[in-house]
Amino acid sequence: MPDITVPWWPQPRQAELIRAAGLLDTLRTGAPPQKPQARVIGYGGAAGGGKTDADLGLAFTWAAAYPGSQIAFFRRTFTELEGPDGAIQRAHELLAPLRRAGAAKWNGDNHRWTFAWGSVLQFCHCQTAKDVFNYQSARFDLLLIDEATHFPWPMVDYLMTRNGPTVDSVLQPLAVFTTNPGNVGHGWYKTQFVDVRPWGQPHDVLLPSGEPERHMFILAKLDDNPILDRRASGEYRQTLKKRDPVTKQALLDADWNIFMGQVFKEWREDRHIIKPMELPAHHPRFMGIDWGYASPFAAYWRAKDPDTGRVYVYREAYDVGLTDRRQARLIRDMTPPLEKIRHRYADPSMWTKRNQEDMTFSTADEYAAEGVYLTRADNDRLTRVRKLHTLLADLPDGRPGLLVFQTCVELIRTLPALVADPIRPEDVDTDGEDHAYDALTYSLTPDRPVPPGKDKVLVVHDPLLGRARRSGDGLGSRDL
Repeated sequence: MPDITVPWWPQPRQAELIRAAGLLDTLRTGAPPQKPQARVIGYGGAAGGGKTDADLGLAFTWAAAYPGSQIAFFRRTFTELEGPDGAIQRAHELLAPLRRAGAAKWNGDNHRWTFAWGSVLQFCHCQTAKDVFNYQSARFDLLLIDEATHFPWPMVDYLMTRNGPTVDSVLQPLAVFTTNPGNVGHGWYKTQFVDVRPWGQPHDVLLPSGEPERHMFILAKLDDNPILDRRASGEYRQTLKKRDPVTKQALLDADWNIFMGQVFKEWREDRHIIKPMELPAHHPRFMGIDWGYASPFAAYWRAKDPDTGRVYVYREAYDVGLTDRRQARLIRDMTPPLEKIRHRYADPSMWTKRNQEDMTFSTADEYAAEGVYLTRADNDRLTRVRKLHTLLADLPDGRPGLLVFQTCVELIRTLPALVADPIRPEDVDTDGEDHAYDALTYSLTPDRPVPPGKDKVLVVHDPLLGRARRSGDGLGSRDL
């Protein structure tokens, strides 16, 4: 490596990241690199915590410690990379001495730095879900995702498949996710990093796939970036203090329980979550179902107190990789035989017909073949948001209109993490993990009175079974 000085040195919190990556002694003394302390490291919290410089400083150190290695720096959009004080501009500032000496070359067409010792730093973006496949043939020893909560989990999950060794000297591939609270990835990031204590130590966490992975989280706040605070004479801190309470809590205090863009700000774990209890038999029961296979399938059972209007969400089914029939069997098996469900409201797309082996059928038909009969849910998105806002508010007795059993873990995990759609701010951003929300709000479809005589058990011919079956659940003639 040429004896050229890059004008950057880590501040204490940034040094923690470099140490966790196994490279702090390499940076300080030129000692051989050590194995990273975790497979994935999360870093950040408040605005001004020095995230971008931490990423770039780690990238330069890694490039020198592992000659010939491949490094990727991701943001959601290219505009975020190239904007004022963005990562590309900052890299140019820091690498100017190497570039003048011919030790680093910039290719503007490919957004790539190539170092004289063979390492490459590539700036990348993934604006849409299909953009991840632009990197299907790529492999990166070090994967850096800045503002990681801007990315839905499926994007990050796929990009992690690109995080593998390209040179023998790399002791372990490493991914680093830096971010502030908020946006569509808030939920998965909080679960995998922030909620795992104590911070600053590696832990095994379970991914959505059910597999363990070694993670570590380093909290960084404005106090950890005295250079920025001093440069602005404290004005940046005052700017954050003057913002609305939600913005201040997220960006200055690094509060992960409330954040900008959060749709259901009314949600409070200490008020909306209750221990399971026996619900009176006279409370009408309903279900909401959101179909999924590669994405999660979700189903919720809810009861309504006819006297107060309070809704209790008391049972949850949430899984991936289940066929239509298996989903229906799971719902059937989880419902006690004597429990009367007035309607199972489902995503209207479940009535879409498809052809297979010269037969035309839908997901709703598959459910019916297992004895689980569905009713089309109200799918108006803005109406569903308003209904849930109304339920989350207090009733006259001072308690919320929606109470969720603590056993409904996926709803509790994902509902408060939902963010507003950037185009329709009154709606939920569908890039987030909204399956539990969809199923719950489908269950809130207004109850439809059953025509006289239609609450009887009828015998009808089921073409899928090739025999007669019993109908039920108060189905109207349209459903039969």
